Amino acid sequence: MKRLGLSLALVLLSACSNGTTVTVDGVSDEFCLPKEQTVQTPWWIPEDQPGTLRGFAFAGCWHRPDVTDCPFPSNIRGGTVHGPNHAASNSYGSIPSDAFLRTVLGEADTVFDIYDGGKIVTAQNIRLWRDWYVWGLSHPQPHKGAIVFAASDKLLAICRMSKSIYVPIAKGDENIFCNRSFVADGMSIEYSFEASEKVPRDIRSLDEAVLLVVRSWRCAV
Repeated sequence: MKRLGLSLALVLLSACSNGTTVTVDGVSDEFCLPKEQTVQTPWWIPEDQPGTLRGFAFAGCWHRPDVTDCPFPSNIRGGTVHGPNHAASNSYGSIPSDAFLRTVLGEADTVFDIYDGGKIVTAQNIRLWRDWYVWGLSHPQPHKGAIVFAASDKLLAICRMSKSIYVPIAKGDENIFCNRSFVADGMSIEYSFEASEKVPRDIRSLDEAVLLVVRSWRCAV
């Protein structure tokens, strides 16, 4: 038994020799986060309060010439990993009626745009905030007008236009940056990325790519 324990310890030590071992509350395995994807906490950020659930942040490879062998798609900017209960649900029916998301959807001057035959809807209210919210509808609504949301409709991404020093991959003078969150493999994962159009078409493939990398960081053997 001692030999087995020593062997496992050596494997884990080898796996994390070029990175940092991190723990996520609610997830049984530890993670070996590579040095290239480690995010250093700025000195001005205060320490977590006692009882704060542990997770970790990771850096993507968006415009990072120092990373030559990036495990992520090039438009991934970074993200976080927490336990499965960390993130709020993205289902319309689970969002509190007084939440900002629901406020945007209920305002008379909110602009709704329909995509993919009514399967996708964006909602934006410039008066309230610059972001637009990309929703996937469980029951397509192809006709522009009053959008009726069902409890099972999903918030797919939150996006915004923002200028940066880098040439946008979308048409126009500004970059489109989006945030996406999902739960998989007993983990709550959130990541940000640059999109090439107002409604990102590659969300599912990005989810799979991010999840594949995070899985590879598990220290379990």
